[in-house]
Amino acid sequence: MSVGKKLNLSFIVLIVLLAISVSSSMMNLKNIKSEVEEAMDSRLEQLLLIEDIRYGVAMQALHVRSMILEPEKNIHRENLLTVAQEIDENLIELEEFLASEEMRSYWEQANTPNDEFNEIMPDIIAAVDDDNIEQATEIVNTTVQDVNVTMFDASDAMANYQIEQMDNIDREIESTIGTAQVVSIIVLSVSILIGIGLMLYVRRSITAPLLSVMDVAKKFGDGDLSTEDIVVKSKDELGQLAEIFNASKNNTRDLIIRIQQNAEQLGASSEELSASAEEASATTEEVTKQAADTAETSQTAAHAANESSIAMGETAQGVQRIAESAQSLHSSSSETSEAAQNGTKVIDNAQQQMNHINESAASVNELVLKLAKQTEEIENITKVITDITDQTNLLALNAAIEAARAGEQGKGFSVVADEVRKLAEESKKSASSISLLTTEIKNDTENVEKAMQTALPAVQKGVEVITEAGSSFESIVEAVNGMSLQIQEISATSQELSASAEQVSASVTEISSGSQVMSGNIDTIAASMEEQSATMNEVAHVATTLSETAQELQEETQKFKV
Repeated sequence: MSVGKKLNLSFIVLIVLLAISVSSSMMNLKNIKSEVEEAMDSRLEQLLLIEDIRYGVAMQALHVRSMILEPEKNIHRENLLTVAQEIDENLIELEEFLASEEMRSYWEQANTPNDEFNEIMPDIIAAVDDDNIEQATEIVNTTVQDVNVTMFDASDAMANYQIEQMDNIDREIESTIGTAQVVSIIVLSVSILIGIGLMLYVRRSITAPLLSVMDVAKKFGDGDLSTEDIVVKSKDELGQLAEIFNASKNNTRDLIIRIQQNAEQLGASSEELSASAEEASATTEEVTKQAADTAETSQTAAHAANESSIAMGETAQGVQRIAESAQSLHSSSSETSEAAQNGTKVIDNAQQQMNHINESAASVNELVLKLAKQTEEIENITKVITDITDQTNLLALNAAIEAARAGEQGKGFSVVADEVRKLAEESKKSASSISLLTTEIKNDTENVEKAMQTALPAVQKGVEVITEAGSSFESIVEAVNGMSLQIQEISATSQELSASAEQVSASVTEISSGSQVMSGNIDTIAASMEEQSATMNEVAHVATTLSETAQELQEETQKFKV
């Protein structure tokens, strides 16, 4: 798995855990909201309607008695008709909320007496209009009284049922909140453990191998090639980078070793060439002296010519060995140049891999910053929920105050206000728990961001070290190319020396065979000796230059520790 995929997988896991946590909290909040809406919209509305019905029944009885006591006032009759109509409307509206058989049976217990009252109400009005107060009073004391008692009992039963259902809703909300807390704690614990595991995994699989590569690369840039190979077991970009770097280091070390060996061989050959040149020069001087005495003795000249022939043969062999060594060194320098160029390509590839790693780490850092911003938005939402619960608590307190002012008739609404206040407090606790959870998630996100801030400089440092190693390889390529040119010049000069040595050897052989007529050709011999002396001087100069070049090459290679 590549480094980019490892980093992407780590942060995808964190995002999924955060999504699970937020989704779980949102689902629990949605359930709580549903329960609260049911309590506030449905149950509370039904309690208000039941309270209105109770109030209407009481006012209905009051208006009936007022109408009997003051038949001349039509206001009581109008009030009675109005209250009766309101009771009918409230019962009809309450019927729309009926969802259980038990509540419907209570409603029918209240609706049936109401229908009876509506049926006898015209009789009561007619009796009052006929001044038959006793009949109206009897109806009120019997039928109307029974109807009121029955409706009050049914209203109490419906109110108690609704209060019991609200208690059940309260218990369900508490259970939902408890479940939400347990789920949140579990998700938070798992998130913390996975986050720690991911941090350790990133540190072990990315940061540690990268530091190892940086350490060896720094030593490589300083010329130390004797370090052990980097051991990275992963098969990602870092593992491939380590393998490439190990191969590059080993190739460079082998290259330097071969250059050192060839430089030593070149130095030895140059010293041998110098010795041969000195010997040839001494022989030439001796031949010159004997050439001056050639007229006196040709035997001495022949003997000197033989010695010169032998010395020139040795010189030719030495020059031939130098030419062979120069050719071998030229081949080695070509291989060295090719290996150095390959090393440069390898370093370029490694630099590209490090740039990809740097880009992946920067992308991951951007994702972490985005995750931190989303966490801040969740904190703002939690604050809004807390403000809403505070407002709800304040409204519940105001409702309780108004219920207290209403006295006996406001007791039912006071109970509802108290329950709303409790519900607001529980919602505020839930919002606080969510805020705590969001804060902990934010802290985990900041820890991951710090880990990424630590990894990013290491990646950038790796890019710089690889770049420095590439510059070192370029310097090696330039040095090897320069050395190759010098070796080519040495090889050409060695070939010229070999040809000259062969020519001198042929001339000395000719001198030996014509020693009997040397006295007549003394001028020719002197000229040949002068030419040979110049050639030997050139050989000595080339040998000195070759020795200096070999010394410089050895000094350059000694800078590398192999």
